[in-house]
Amino acid sequence: MKDNYTVSRYVLSRLREIGVRHLFGVALARPEKRPVVLTGDGAFQMTAQEISTLIRRRCPAVIVLINNGGYLVERLLHEDGPYNDIQMWQYSRLPGVLGDGSGAVGMRVATEEELAEAMSVAARERDKFVLVEACLPGGDCCDGLRRLGESFRRAQEKK
Repeated sequence: MKDNYTVSRYVLSRLREIGVRHLFGVALARPEKRPVVLTGDGAFQMTAQEISTLIRRRCPAVIVLINNGGYLVERLLHEDGPYNDIQMWQYSRLPGVLGDGSGAVGMRVATEEELAEAMSVAARERDKFVLVEACLPGGDCCDGLRRLGESFRRAQEKK
């Protein structure tokens, strides 16, 4: 357990913007470990270029990218608008585009079975960078996040 890290809520809140950069730092600081990050498509687009560095430095990191068509948390917390839409990318193709194809794997999944298979591939390809693009229908989220959004909106209406 001493090799696992707990982060404060502040740091956790910032990871949506800089999660991939943190992943790179962990990969360099602890090369014997395999860092994994879960990020959304909107946050990822702010730091996507770091994949090139991860591949070049042969960091065997894993990114699971939630592709739900934009800033879902913002849609739930605030009034929705076109500013929460993002350009759709072919995320699973980025490892091949940003690398030479030998040190990275990209996969696109849309079902639990496909996700399980992608995680098996990641486990087998321990020496490679792996990006898993997990596609979810727009607006799909857990009940807890939906409740948080409703509570936040109600609090804002009272002001």
